[in-house]
Amino acid sequence: MEKRDLFDASGKSLGTTIVRGDPMPEGTYVLSVSIFTVNDKGEILLTLRAPEKPNFPNMWEITAGGAIAGESGIEAALRELREETGIKAGRDELQLLRVIREPSAFVECYLYRTNLPGSAVVLQEGETVAARFTSIKRFEELLHTDGIAQPVAFRYGVIRDALYRAIGLDGV
Repeated sequence: MEKRDLFDASGKSLGTTIVRGDPMPEGTYVLSVSIFTVNDKGEILLTLRAPEKPNFPNMWEITAGGAIAGESGIEAALRELREETGIKAGRDELQLLRVIREPSAFVECYLYRTNLPGSAVVLQEGETVAARFTSIKRFEELLHTDGIAQPVAFRYGVIRDALYRAIGLDGV
């Protein structure tokens, strides 16, 4: 039974938790994270969601997940990166790009730069079935198909300019 902290609309902790999957009280939010892992070629790491996942099965995504009770955003990002890809990053290796307030969550979006090859990614059983680095151009093409999970497409649209600036790409 995974518990998550609840926050008000301003991001202030309410000092209470909710069991993951339970209905959210009106006007409350949880904390989630998205990690855009980019290699030295400017390619984004995508993982393919397992076919048994209830939401967005067989769709490409970036590393993401929810913070568990008592966990900060950066702690959640480091844990999700380790769990979903096997990548063990340090706090100083993640760069906060932006916090997005969605209908039921505050999503901290991070950038993680790496020189690891895609073959170094360790897939999480039951979560992901494939991984690959893809060019930003190809990633943006996939956004206009049914190939990328909708939450990823939405968040990318919000953080795109910040990501471009952070990795030194033109286009902003």
